[in-house]
Amino acid sequence: MKYYSNGVGEHIYDKAWWRAEAHILGKPVRVELQKREKGGEFLWCAHHIDFIRTSDTCGKQCKCYYPRNGKSGCCRLASPGFVGTGEFYEITEKGSIRRIK
Repeated sequence: MKYYSNGVGEHIYDKAWWRAEAHILGKPVRVELQKREKGGEFLWCAHHIDFIRTSDTCGKQCKCYYPRNGKSGCCRLASPGFVGTGEFYEITEKGSIRRIK
């Protein structure tokens, strides 16, 4: 699934969400395609519902730490964040999408 952001805040949604947003606004919305940022300094924590710095917050010091392999390593509640690709699109109320150069 592809995700998009309009560059305002940290909210990233799929095409269906942006289509509904365009319908509410009554005009197409301009968005940037996002990709997962692997190996970045921050991860999304499902427990804290926020981005966390892996070196400070994630690991055995967290009371909700639950390693994926059951012993150690990456927590099941953490996932990579997103970063913009530099590809911009316009999504209409009808759901059509076209690339903006």
